[in-house]
Amino acid sequence: MNTSPAQRAWCYRAKHLAEARNVDGFATEKLIEHLPDLRQLARRVEGVKQVPDFLASVGIRFVIVEHLKATRIDGAALWLDDNSPVVVMSLRYDRIDNFWFVLAHEIAHIKNGDRSVDSDLVGASAQPTDEKPEVEKKADRTAASLLIPTRKLQAFINRHRPRFSKQVIRGFAQELGIHPGVLVGQLQYRK
Repeated sequence: MNTSPAQRAWCYRAKHLAEARNVDGFATEKLIEHLPDLRQLARRVEGVKQVPDFLASVGIRFVIVEHLKATRIDGAALWLDDNSPVVVMSLRYDRIDNFWFVLAHEIAHIKNGDRSVDSDLVGASAQPTDEKPEVEKKADRTAASLLIPTRKLQAFINRHRPRFSKQVIRGFAQELGIHPGVLVGQLQYRK
């Protein structure tokens, strides 16, 4: 992947900040075991505050690096070494659905064992799905289903298409135990 000087600077800053974070030991099995706990955090806006500690408890460093102009970076999954994964986010978009999807996407890369800087570092997440590399498509699918089980979402869409009232969205979000904004984000993504 060809990265710009600004993208390399952003990654360098992320790695530098991540090195200062103390976290528990990482094991993929531990991450998988605790993924349902992460989903519970996505129930309320206040759950965002608990993300750094949650990730530290499963051995993942979490840092935020301000978005740099023209980099179009939302997040990345990096590794300091073989046992030290990092999730870095820019918070470029101030929306609850974007926060949880980007976080879940980067966690998916770690869960899937993807060891290189994720290719949506250059905006692949904004590309149509059929133009993305397979590793990004897989991370997108994993992230979406982590937040909202795919079959449940499709059944909901089939029942309520083409109109989704606030009441119906809130009810389904409550049933799922997810913030309604996350549901709306997935509905918008699916057009």
